[in-house]
Amino acid sequence: MPPLPLRVGCAASAVSGLLPRVLPDFLHRRPDVRPVVREMGQHAQLTALRRGEIDVGICRLRRGEDGIVLRPLRDERLYCALPAEHPLAAAGSVALETFAGQDLVGFPRDMAPVAYDAIVSACVRAGFSPRFVQEAGNCQAILGVVACGIAVAVVPELTTRVRIPGVVCVPLSDPFAVTPLSVVFGEGEPAPQALAFADAVAAAFG
Repeated sequence: MPPLPLRVGCAASAVSGLLPRVLPDFLHRRPDVRPVVREMGQHAQLTALRRGEIDVGICRLRRGEDGIVLRPLRDERLYCALPAEHPLAAAGSVALETFAGQDLVGFPRDMAPVAYDAIVSACVRAGFSPRFVQEAGNCQAILGVVACGIAVAVVPELTTRVRIPGVVCVPLSDPFAVTPLSVVFGEGEPAPQALAFADAVAAAFG
């Protein structure tokens, strides 16, 4: 029999920070599945799901939308990515308000509006409006800008698993400094292999 296709759309942080923990074991248990992984922002994933172009997505949506079925995974803690020489790079944790007035690098809002809004909302709750001086299209590029000493970044926990020389990620101590992570499907009955993959992703978070 031909292998079962599994078309996965995935946020950049999850491609590097989550899938390596999930896919090898999943494929060992399901050798009949052949995955194709596409790095996609939230909007692109939802559009592709509605069009039937992917089977399952991993993104930072908090609530279901028209034509989208959502399976929440967890709220991820936010971290601050700092140049290694930053005075707070050795801290065990740090309050978000510490970075008021500092230059930030982040991704464009239209790429992942829920994650972007979660970061902005956390900054506002900490007492300041974030000052984004540069945008980058994925987590590796964001951390690269941080390594250059141009700006700092607020990133989800999965992004901290991307190792970039010269970058240190410090957890934020604010309890509201979180961003959602969810598995998403299109309407209708998902393919069995997509449901099995979603179960494997959920199991990675205990």
